[in-house]
Amino acid sequence: MSTDPRFDPAWRSRLRFYFAGFALSTAGDWLYGVVLTVYVYNRTHSALWIAGMNILRFLPYVVLAPVVGYVGDRWPQPRVMVGADAARATFMGVLATLVAADAPIAGVVAVATVSTSVSTLYAPAMNAMLAERVPPGRLGGVNATFSTIHSVALLVGPAAGAAMLAVGSPATAIAVNGATFVVSGIAVLSGAIPRPATGEAAADEPPAATDPGDDASASTWDAMVEGFHALSQQAYARVLVSAYTGVCLVYGTETVLLVLAAERRLHTGGSGYGLLLAAAGAGGIVAAPLVTRLTRAGRHTTGLRLAMLGAGLPLCCLALTTTSGVGYGLLAVDGASSVVIDVVVITLLQQATENTVTARAYAMLDGAGTAGMLVGMFAAPWLVSLFGLQTALVVSGVTLPAQLLFAGAGLRAVDARVRSMGEQPVEVADGS
Repeated sequence: MSTDPRFDPAWRSRLRFYFAGFALSTAGDWLYGVVLTVYVYNRTHSALWIAGMNILRFLPYVVLAPVVGYVGDRWPQPRVMVGADAARATFMGVLATLVAADAPIAGVVAVATVSTSVSTLYAPAMNAMLAERVPPGRLGGVNATFSTIHSVALLVGPAAGAAMLAVGSPATAIAVNGATFVVSGIAVLSGAIPRPATGEAAADEPPAATDPGDDASASTWDAMVEGFHALSQQAYARVLVSAYTGVCLVYGTETVLLVLAAERRLHTGGSGYGLLLAAAGAGGIVAAPLVTRLTRAGRHTTGLRLAMLGAGLPLCCLALTTTSGVGYGLLAVDGASSVVIDVVVITLLQQATENTVTARAYAMLDGAGTAGMLVGMFAAPWLVSLFGLQTALVVSGVTLPAQLLFAGAGLRAVDARVRSMGEQPVEVADGS
């Protein structure tokens, strides 16, 4: 435990509430995603509806990034998180009612989109809160734990969704997801972490009002895009964003390519696609506690380089095999590498950006990653149509490793930034 007098010594025990709430709500999200997709398809029997719904569900993360980041930095983060949970629980109740009544499908998709828009508030606020209230040397361990929880949820949530569809109704499953947000909100309230003792305003103290003026709207816009400036003006930040966006783009292509690979290359059908995803989740679970071994010496770029190779080359190798066991092993490496990139990038940005713009920087990072994922989703079918599945897998697989050819200066800037943050190396993950 940190001995830094600025931080409340009980921060670690209070984080357990956040871990529990995050685990339940994330598993509920995966459950909900499976149930909603199946429900919409059963109602419409249209792949176009599924594609359109997924685009609408992800687009708010891109469009609303400046706004949600501004809210997460300007207002007390626990309040933002609890408000987002309360709103999401409410919208899930409305959505469950619509589904139970077989309401018009356009209304169902509209409510799901609004719920997603509210969801965009949560992660930037949470990351800003962690950056400010967890000792810097422990941030990586906390992020690794959240990443592990997400990987476990990827295993548990879809399976629970499938089980609930088999024995229950879509409306019941959606209502269960709403209940997870209630629990998450209670967990945030129960585990509130005080701000460090630096003379700043208390966590529950509202922000100081600003005097209106002729340039108020311009000033507000400048404040909202400050996160973009924080990420775009520094070489270390640009390479981190590029790596994060690249891994999200590859994930976007995988949502299409892995389905086809399971059917055409591995000959395992739909169940094979689920097992490939499960293998990626298992790899992520294994990787999270190992991130500290890659970065304990302070050479964060070594871990990032290895992860960028590991998150891309397995897809190239998948184009060369027809053995299902090999395919699952390759996806485990892919999943593990993706977790390393996720933890390294988020932790370094939390530590290297000013606390006053952390939420805005994270929201912009999340928006860039989501945009990359959408591009990947669009590009994958075209690549397969034009060049065939094997070539599409290779092209997708070389995307991240190719970045290393141009990222030398940026990676050196990452090392320089880490050194400038203090004499003691910052650990990106801490398994203790």
